[in-house]
Amino acid sequence: MGKRSIVDYVLSLDAAGHKRLKRKLDAYDRHNKRYTWEGFVELHFDRTSLWGWFNTIFAILGTTVGLAYGLWDSISNWRGFIWLLLETGFTTLVGLIIGTFAAALLVGVAIIAILGGIIWLIVKLVSLF
Repeated sequence: MGKRSIVDYVLSLDAAGHKRLKRKLDAYDRHNKRYTWEGFVELHFDRTSLWGWFNTIFAILGTTVGLAYGLWDSISNWRGFIWLLLETGFTTLVGLIIGTFAAALLVGVAIIAILGGIIWLIVKLVSLF
């Protein structure tokens, strides 16, 4: 069983509803009598997809609330900026602990949002002087 890309794997799935059976057959390497890493990841993601949706929604809401409140409040005082860092850091930590792929992607989005907020804050402070 040779290595295949994710695109090839998705395109090879049967559209008639045999996706689960095909995934289990692809996960088992009959020559070596063991499960492959690709198949293990696919089966594990299938079991944890509900957690993935929950964490994605939680990370989006937590990051949005933290960024909105932090940016709004950081104009008037320094507590808002600390709240921004704590809220985004907490959301990132929860996403990493539960460990889904979607939440891990949102960690990158949160980091980019933090950097954008810091740059915006610096520009805002410089324009005051």
